[in-house]
Amino acid sequence: MEQDFDNLLTSLLESYDADEKKDVNAFLVKKQKELGLSDQSISSLNETNEWIDAFDKNAKDLDDAEKSGRSRKSWMKSRIDDILEGRTDEEKTNVANIILNSNEEIINQSLSEEE
Repeated sequence: MEQDFDNLLTSLLESYDADEKKDVNAFLVKKQKELGLSDQSISSLNETNEWIDAFDKNAKDLDDAEKSGRSRKSWMKSRIDDILEGRTDEEKTNVANIILNSNEEIINQSLSEEE
């Protein structure tokens, strides 16, 4: 019987910490066989790993930028410029709207938490 995702993820992260090789893909294939995980669970774990790696890369990149004297705003602008490079005007507008909507949601959520 398959475990729920939170327990499974916690168990896998603890096992991975103890693994000296630190090869995520090989580790997950091995654990898939041991635990009888579904393809969907492995897919979710791989996606989670990709998000963690992307977050870690961006956090390190931002830290390096700040250490070199760049502001967070400057770093974020350059990241957005990189993402938008080669995109159509319509795609750029869509991204700008997503960012604006996200900022509005953050402000609204902050205000409602203060009440």
